[in-house]
Amino acid sequence: MGEKAEAAEVRRAIRDALGRDTLSRLHKENRLLDVLAIIAPPVLLVSFVWGVTALPFGVWWCLCFVGVPWTLLVMALVSHDLFVHRRVGGERFAWIASICFTVPRFSSPTGYEQAHLRHHRFIGTEKDSEIYKQDLSTIGRRLWFSTFPGILMTQAGRFAPPEQLEQRRHYRQVDSQEPAVQRRVRIEKRIQRAYLVGLLVFGAIWPRPVFFGFLLPLLTVGPVLNTVRIVLEHADVDPNNPYHLATFYRAGPLMSVLFLWGTGDGHLVHHLFERIPYYRTGEAARLMRPLLVERGVIERRSLWRLLLGWYSKGYAHRSLWPL
Repeated sequence: MGEKAEAAEVRRAIRDALGRDTLSRLHKENRLLDVLAIIAPPVLLVSFVWGVTALPFGVWWCLCFVGVPWTLLVMALVSHDLFVHRRVGGERFAWIASICFTVPRFSSPTGYEQAHLRHHRFIGTEKDSEIYKQDLSTIGRRLWFSTFPGILMTQAGRFAPPEQLEQRRHYRQVDSQEPAVQRRVRIEKRIQRAYLVGLLVFGAIWPRPVFFGFLLPLLTVGPVLNTVRIVLEHADVDPNNPYHLATFYRAGPLMSVLFLWGTGDGHLVHHLFERIPYYRTGEAARLMRPLLVERGVIERRSLWRLLLGWYSKGYAHRSLWPL
């Protein structure tokens, strides 16, 4: 059975188990929650930057310090759900909003979109745009990946087998040659340059909020949060089971909110039905859990054991972990 046919069969089985009405309800969008997801993260980001800059060292200061990169991660997750997959507000609004939500963390909106859609299309294969994570085969590399330079080096293919380096470079490029897409890429590059210049200019005028309140948390804590996200997405999977596409970690209320219902069981739901909104993936995971477990998907309940498997045991990414 081909990959597309196999994926279609999985979705069909879940649709039959849940019923079309239930699945349709899970896809229903809530505009109030969508608007809240657009407004809240930028407000929180400004508040956390202010907290790092103005508060004395203590518990609240530490929460703000972690809150800065966490909010930027949530902004990326919002862009991923609302603007890449669901196109909330239409094509033009989704593109403009994705620029506002991804450029602050030094990411290209169209480049990310193209790579991410390729990831969905070729998940778990050599054509998967996230295959660079397979290069994190040693604990040392994983520790290095938990730093900003380590992320850049890994994504650039510095740890890739030589024969795959050209392929990795291709995954970082925008495939589409459509004039509209290429025009967007050119505009985004100008915006990215202007953003970097703006950071330097504002940093010269207000160095404490820019360098200490924004860049320092982003570059130090951000990579660690990114690693936790990676472990809870596709680290512990069964390559031979089309139902087990993601780490089936039962995310409780706290982890669900922290990662916008996008990791663990929520991420598995997302790969099965990518247009289910973030605020319904928790319910969808609960409804799908009996069928998934019946089909051999192994549930994990300990985040600590998963992190030990990554940093201490060195279990391979995209493999079934012996936890």
